[in-house]
Amino acid sequence: EFLPGLANDHMKPYQLALGRPIAVTGGMACIPGLTEEFEARLSDALDRDIEVVSPDDPATAAAEGAARIAERLI
Repeated sequence: EFLPGLANDHMKPYQLALGRPIAVTGGMACIPGLTEEFEARLSDALDRDIEVVSPDDPATAAAEGAARIAERLI
C-alpha cells in the first residue's frame, strides 16, 4: 500500500518518473536476472508497466558517470 499511496500524494512527479526507464546500477545489478525480476515485481506492485534497464557493466557505471560529471566541473 505504500507505493500506491505515495503515487496518489505525488501524481505529477510519479508520472514523470515512471514514464521513463529506471536504471539499476551497482554490484547487485550484476546478478543475472535481477533487472528483469525487479521490473516484474515493481510493475506488479504499481499495477502498470515499468521499464528497468541496466548498463553493460553495472558495477562501474555509477563511478563512470561521476567521473564524467567531474570532468565537466574542472
